[in-house]
Amino acid sequence: MAAPIIDRPPHGAPRVAAGQLVDRDLDAWLSDFDRRHSNRQPLHGDFYAGNVLVRDGRIEGLLDWDEAFLGPPERELAWAAWEWSGGLSTADLNAAESFVYFYSLAGGPAEPIDREAIRQLVRERLRWEAEYVRAAAKAGRHARSRRSRVRRSTSGRLPCPSTVTSGSL
Repeated sequence: MAAPIIDRPPHGAPRVAAGQLVDRDLDAWLSDFDRRHSNRQPLHGDFYAGNVLVRDGRIEGLLDWDEAFLGPPERELAWAAWEWSGGLSTADLNAAESFVYFYSLAGGPAEPIDREAIRQLVRERLRWEAEYVRAAAKAGRHARSRRSRVRRSTSGRLPCPSTVTSGSL
């Protein structure tokens, strides 16, 4: 019998990093970001291909709303841009910037965000995913398959700010 799947705290819960993932500069940036982006709306919280139903090239529905929360739409825009532009496999922000550009042209509700915002919000998401995987492992439970994919793609390491290049996270 497989170990139970661990659920992670909802996005509204404080995101506290532990151990090697503490990054006070990132936390300060996120706090400032939240102050500057006071518009809140419902966000899915886990918007990736496995949670999207598509028929004839059109989105028909979104599944798995257990991580939904109220937040600035720019946060989920950055996460979606990273996810849908192949960022996990390429670590390239250029495609994520293009995603944001075309999203803005299409009239999405989030304000356009710059490269720095994408980079910092993606770092937040990767840190959160790493914390989830670590907590699941510590509890002797399995992370959902998507979480395992994130763990494999990041090799258990988050990018260090001093190693970031202009085209990558």
